[in-house]
Amino acid sequence: MNKILSKTISPKIFFGVVFGFSLFILIWGFIVYAKVITIEDSLYIINKLGIGTSSPASALSVGSTSQFQVNSSGNLIRINNVSYGWPTSQGGVSTFLRNDGSGNLSWAAVAAGGVTSIAAGSGLTASPSDPITSSGTLNVGAGTGISVAADTVNVKNTSFSCTGTDVLQSINIDTGAKTCVAAGGGAQGPPGPQGPRGLQGLQGPQGPAAPSAICTYDGHTYSTGAICEVGSRSCKWPDTCGGVSCPSFGYQICYIAQKCQSSGGWSAFDTIADYPSCK
Repeated sequence: MNKILSKTISPKIFFGVVFGFSLFILIWGFIVYAKVITIEDSLYIINKLGIGTSSPASALSVGSTSQFQVNSSGNLIRINNVSYGWPTSQGGVSTFLRNDGSGNLSWAAVAAGGVTSIAAGSGLTASPSDPITSSGTLNVGAGTGISVAADTVNVKNTSFSCTGTDVLQSINIDTGAKTCVAAGGGAQGPPGPQGPRGLQGLQGPQGPAAPSAICTYDGHTYSTGAICEVGSRSCKWPDTCGGVSCPSFGYQICYIAQKCQSSGGWSAFDTIADYPSCK
């Protein structure tokens, strides 16, 4: 058996087969189990590189359907699955990238121009140091409302200005009709004679006299004989309150009251009766 094998397969061929199979197993294991590939110098890829795809559409493709692509010239041609064509040179100062709607980008300058329309609710504003000026016409209401042109304001197609030295007196916003009068107008005439004086009405009966209020306390007035409280204290035997002995067990509230005198002063006294507070 060994004799037949030695004539059929040479040792070099046998060694090559074993080495090739072992190398295949090694590479297969590296591909299956390797997590990180470190490249010391550089990596040269002849055809295409796909990340997340086995069939890259361009030199560099990312995503299962090549949503991100860079072609062989280094041009970024697709982002988020949207095609783009970029300019071949840098743009000028204050230029921006303009899209033609098909993904073709080009440098464009900001066009100078005035306000062509004002959206409802947005208003028309300008900074204090840069007022809005224009040699054109500002129309509000498609020419039927208010228009401003050449320092002239028109409402309902009617100018605010008058002819000659006349001045505008009034203008109807609904119809546009205006009234112009001469500047200054005529001299004012003398006042007319005064009309006859009307008859004086009869005097009604006199009402009752108001009660006297001659005592004051904390900004309020009181009539003679009025009584009100200004405070209170605790009363206990052998003390008295208003001539009444206070209890020996516990205590009783003794009120401090005052009475309005005819002289305008107050007389203070103690009492166990509860009167309204002075206020």
